[in-house]
Amino acid sequence: MKQTPQELAQKSLENGSPTDWFEALYAQSNTSGDGIPWAKLEPNPCLVHWLDQNRVAGSNQTALVVGCGLGDDGVELAQRGFDVTAFDVSESAIEICRQRFPVSGVKFQQADLLYPPDEWLGHFDFVFESLTVQSLPPDYQETAMHRIGHFVKPGGQLLVFTWLRSRKYPLDGPPWLPLQSALEAYEAAGLTQQHLFKVQHSPNVWPVVAVFKH
Repeated sequence: MKQTPQELAQKSLENGSPTDWFEALYAQSNTSGDGIPWAKLEPNPCLVHWLDQNRVAGSNQTALVVGCGLGDDGVELAQRGFDVTAFDVSESAIEICRQRFPVSGVKFQQADLLYPPDEWLGHFDFVFESLTVQSLPPDYQETAMHRIGHFVKPGGQLLVFTWLRSRKYPLDGPPWLPLQSALEAYEAAGLTQQHLFKVQHSPNVWPVVAVFKH
């Protein structure tokens, strides 16, 4: 019987790793995304809306998708003209991406956000992060945000989609929803917040789209 994300994450943390559970989860899945709670087999609507609203065209600019999952966001950016790198800590997830999109032009790559390749630092015109940071335990989230912020080149942008919580919301996970103040970690990485759109979902939790610029 397949294990739930919560069961896999707990075992991963007991073994001293905050990220091993992603590989265990994707290794149970397939190109249909079976068992992956966040797999919609389509681009993130927030990404599509933001790109459309701002009439963004890649024009061969570089883009990075953090925690790319099954690959749809990377393909969306590639179709808009970006030179896209999309990575995930799970090798199984990357293999599924390559099976689903064999001729997309996206460079799907296995990598750990907490220990990224040096050549990515300050390299990308556009970086997209959706729900990855909140899938890491709180002790690792600030480090993850710093890493993401440092991927953005001068003049580049970071688009973030995440869920935030009030202090009254229980910090059980995954996901481990951050407080809004946690977003300051991106500013500590040298970015400036340009936009924050928050939709009240309940008194204690809400989705947020945030834009930062280097």
